Amino acid sequence: ASAVTKSWYPGDIFLWWWHASRVLADKGFLGQKLTQPIDEFPFFSFLLGDNHPHVLALPFVLLAIGLAFNILVRQMNKNHLEQLKIANNLPESGSSSNPASHETGIEQHHQAHWWNPVAYALDNDWLLFVFSALILGSLGFLNTWDLPIYLGLTMLAYGVGLVMVNGHLDLDAVFRTVILGVGLGILSVVLYIFFYLSFSSQAAGILPYVFPPTRLPQYLVMFGTFIFLVVCFLVGYLRHQEEDRNQLLKSALNWWWRILAICVGIYILLMLLIALVFFLLKPAPDSSLMATLQIVLGGMSLTDAYLASIKARLTDPWLLLMLSALLALVIANVGGLLKKRAVSDDGASEELITPLPKVTSDLFVFILIFTGLALTLVVEFLYLRDSFGVRMNTVFKFYYQAWVMLGCAGAYGTWWLLDRVIKPVIRAAFSAGAILFIGLGLIYTVMAIPSRAGDFQGSANLNGASSIASNNPDDWAAIEWLNANAEQGLPAETVPVILEAPSVPPWGGSYHYEGRISAFSGFPTVLGWALHESQWRGNYVQQAVREPDIATIYTTSNGQTMVDLLHKWNVNYVVLGQPELTYIQQVCSQSGTGCTTSSALRKFDQVLQPVFSQGQTTIYKVP
Repeated sequence: ASAVTKSWYPGDIFLWWWHASRVLADKGFLGQKLTQPIDEFPFFSFLLGDNHPHVLALPFVLLAIGLAFNILVRQMNKNHLEQLKIANNLPESGSSSNPASHETGIEQHHQAHWWNPVAYALDNDWLLFVFSALILGSLGFLNTWDLPIYLGLTMLAYGVGLVMVNGHLDLDAVFRTVILGVGLGILSVVLYIFFYLSFSSQAAGILPYVFPPTRLPQYLVMFGTFIFLVVCFLVGYLRHQEEDRNQLLKSALNWWWRILAICVGIYILLMLLIALVFFLLKPAPDSSLMATLQIVLGGMSLTDAYLASIKARLTDPWLLLMLSALLALVIANVGGLLKKRAVSDDGASEELITPLPKVTSDLFVFILIFTGLALTLVVEFLYLRDSFGVRMNTVFKFYYQAWVMLGCAGAYGTWWLLDRVIKPVIRAAFSAGAILFIGLGLIYTVMAIPSRAGDFQGSANLNGASSIASNNPDDWAAIEWLNANAEQGLPAETVPVILEAPSVPPWGGSYHYEGRISAFSGFPTVLGWALHESQWRGNYVQQAVREPDIATIYTTSNGQTMVDLLHKWNVNYVVLGQPELTYIQQVCSQSGTGCTTSSALRKFDQVLQPVFSQGQTTIYKVP
């Protein structure tokens, strides 16, 4: 919880702006805190200024969305042109001049071999196929999570376009969509094969999420503005189809209970699978598995945990009810367009044929809404197992892409409503609501910038190292010395290795000042932020090997032992500054070996050669 400032402006609270990326709170069955999933969003990423992969991939994400839209447009326009040719007794592309050959295009697809996705799904359009794989593959290279998400979006756009073209859903459309997806997936990996040859992932399978669901108020803090815009768009679009309004409403209600039934079925299946796993494994009460479970369950028995999980889902169903209702509205609206498509086939008039391409943009926005909402629903049942052990990172990656998709859809929905709604009262009510919710969303944008910038009390510049140069001049002088002199006297093309104190708790070995020399000089150090390294590597093996050696180097009174360990890790320079002094004191106080700061420091001057010294910072060269 944030501190009370007794003021409307919270900017003075430490890291107030940071808390916007932690609005969700996962709790155990006994109410204990499990984790705070990361719910970062693009503006927060820009404000943080940390070029993580999900930020660097954003332009390519938007390109992938454009690709999916292009494929949908291609499907719709291709069918529209063929139908106009039939209506005007003109020959179809690739067919005779016989206007009765309406099924020629479909027959050509059946004649193509299924193992050739370019011919089977894209009419031998190799340029589109390769370019699509190049775009999607770039996402796997930049931010691996995004590849399956946007491959799925592309497949959905292609499949929906195919259904709209045929006027119905059949196994052939499903099969062709799957074939295209498999082909694009394979080629997107092949085009970036040199990346995957050395690629390693901390992902270790998929786990069920059976703890209390995300609370609706927290979800709305994250997506409330978009949900308002999307709800208005979906309801307004349904009402816009006046001749089918009642039937579409019934369709939405039918799909609502179907989606709910599917979600409940998935949850029951997950619970049965968990029970089956425990029945087959029969873990002993004193096993490591049971010990880990007891930490998570807070001492509850498995039976009590089962009952608590069911109770949590029954007493807090609001997010599931809302998301399933919105997904049902999307399907109902798409069904309305599909019904019009079927009517146009029966009517065979140009008047009924021409509207199909005009709704392509509407149809794609429905696809974006469906995918974005589905991403936020999936994490209520499943998550990817990684070094966190909880769904923290899965929520982060899925919510981030949902934000992008719902943001694009919300913008389009706002334009559509203002352009199509005729009644002034409804238009005014929507405009007022949109201004209110968008304004609420902009509060953080306006207030977080000065909070992040320290109320602009410092001098404005574009130098990210200015703070260390002004606040820690001794360390900055050491960094400048290393940049100018560290490579002198070393063999050609040798990168100097430095040793400085690694980051230690209480923040779990991350976000500390330690590691500053390596970060700003660019020279590698033996160990920096150990916890972050475990996130990237998926294990703590290397950190566990290096930490005791670093502790020995800094705290031992034996100079030869220090030199042997420095040679073991190929260290050329040892840094001794205020962080290192604090590190030595902490290690000595916790080790129980009787080491003292004075004996630990004495050996540096006895064995190593000081090559730089200013204030509290000294750099020693290893012989």
